[in-house]
Amino acid sequence: DLAGRIGKGKIILACRNYENGESAASMIRESSGNLNVECMRLDLASSDSIRQFASDLTKRNEDSEEQLDISALICNAGVWVPMEQKRKTEEGYEIHFGVNHLGHFSLVQSLLPIMKKSKLEDRRIVFVSSSLLKSGKLDMQKRDFIHDGRSDEDVVKTNETKKKKRK
Repeated sequence: DLAGRIGKGKIILACRNYENGESAASMIRESSGNLNVECMRLDLASSDSIRQFASDLTKRNEDSEEQLDISALICNAGVWVPMEQKRKTEEGYEIHFGVNHLGHFSLVQSLLPIMKKSKLEDRRIVFVSSSLLKSGKLDMQKRDFIHDGRSDEDVVKTNETKKKKRK
């Protein structure tokens, strides 16, 4: 919908899985008529990937005759992985905290210089979340929530709630 409303404005889908992202970009181009939709690789579980993405955009901005005006940055990425998998980011943070929070923060900080140079007056950053935020709990006394994540008991409660909602 956004691609059709912004006319010829550029949309960059930043995706961990480039093939899936390019497929989505193709569908958006076809359905909206906006041919200015592209995909770039970005893995929010990797600080190196975030730095590379921001560097690539900055370089394109400097090398291009047309300045890349970022009018909106929509942070919509998120992961949910069963806690028993104990997944981590490349830097060792618990995967949910690392991708859903630290990754977005790092990306925004990396792209702010480009956004500040924009000639557009109406710029915005949007953070999208899910209903999973309702099940999150922090116990600052017992848990290292940044590295370990939720307890197994919390995972069982979350899974039971999801099953009830499906019925």
